[in-house]
Amino acid sequence: MKKILYWLHENFEAALSSFFLMAMTVLIAIQIVCRIIGLPLSWTEEIARYSFIWLIYISCSYAIKKRAHIKLDLLTIIATPPLKFALSLIANAGFLLFAVILAYWCALGVYRLKAVNYQVSPAAEIPMWIANMALVVGFILMVYRIIADTILLIREYAAAKTTAADGSKSAKKGGAP
Repeated sequence: MKKILYWLHENFEAALSSFFLMAMTVLIAIQIVCRIIGLPLSWTEEIARYSFIWLIYISCSYAIKKRAHIKLDLLTIIATPPLKFALSLIANAGFLLFAVILAYWCALGVYRLKAVNYQVSPAAEIPMWIANMALVVGFILMVYRIIADTILLIREYAAAKTTAADGSKSAKKGGAP
């Protein structure tokens, strides 16, 4: 069980994003071939669009894991390590608040689509709450990744502080840093 959880922690978003990218590519290829032979299929375009939406929100979570989101680096480049750490924590806290609020509101929207205003997509006739569930899943994964990244930031800062303290003690004793 521990190996499965570790694999999910390391690879879940990458595997899911790869699946949606592959599905989208295959569906678009099918759509192109069918248009060439004169048999256009509208459902392939629609499901490819929903696969793209799922791909976007899952990939946002993956970008958090890889620390690849666009951000303003100017302050962190010139900042001291404690200030850089504080700025990273503030950025993560703001992003966490944003993701939690959006996950909540998107979950309410999906609930309304499922329970109150039940709708299906025009061509594929799949429930629209399934397509909109991408936002909820994506934001929940983002919340998880932000919390994991914050824990990692704290551990990295503590390790760097310990290493710096050990190095300065060794230097004072005349040992190698």
